[in-house]
Amino acid sequence: LSSPPHHHENMASPGASPKAAQTGTTDAMSSLEAELEKKIEASAAEAMKSIVADWGPIFVYGPLMSPEIWGHLIGRVPEMQVARMKGYIRRKIICSGSAALVEDEQGWVIGQVCYGLLPWERRLADSVIEDTFSLQPATVSLLDPDEDQPEELSVMTYFWREEFMDAVLDEDWNCDEWQEQWMVEFGEVCRDMRHQAKTDKLADEELKELSLARKRREGAESEEGALNFDSEPASRDQSKGQGA
Repeated sequence: LSSPPHHHENMASPGASPKAAQTGTTDAMSSLEAELEKKIEASAAEAMKSIVADWGPIFVYGPLMSPEIWGHLIGRVPEMQVARMKGYIRRKIICSGSAALVEDEQGWVIGQVCYGLLPWERRLADSVIEDTFSLQPATVSLLDPDEDQPEELSVMTYFWREEFMDAVLDEDWNCDEWQEQWMVEFGEVCRDMRHQAKTDKLADEELKELSLARKRREGAESEEGALNFDSEPASRDQSKGQGA
């Protein structure tokens, strides 16, 4: 005897058509892609804030007082203001054009406060300062403050490290002497560092673009996989029954 015809139940939702289901999936994908794009844009905007932020003023008292050096280093001259640091004297360093701050209760050092340096510009400044210095907070007095400025100002400056004091000479650092003996060489160093920074920045931007593209692709594939998983439970259940 032949078996009676076996009728499978329709597991799809009543009234649903394949075209309608496909349209719904496409709309959901578009919504998820838009949401992912917004998150990426928000992250990029947050990163941009740190890129353009001012890290605060620095006090320079040696080679970085030269506008020409800043031109070589960052391609512009930052806003600068004359200031004095009390409790220190400025000294020459053996075999170096740099100047060192040495504590002296009765001493004072004239220098320049630099404003508005962007993070990448500050990093360039750090890169041309020898490792024998450390960047630390300090207080200086502005010699000619603006009406809305306090006379004393909190800054960051480069201090000669205590463990290298043997290299400090008992002679005052002289700007004219530095210009004659060291300025050309130091300018070349600054230009080289700026060129290297540009090269590194281009490489970083390329890596960033590749990373963003990968994240977009992975995000889209992940969301698509989740949608497919949610849309096919009936098919999987039916397949299990057939295999039993």
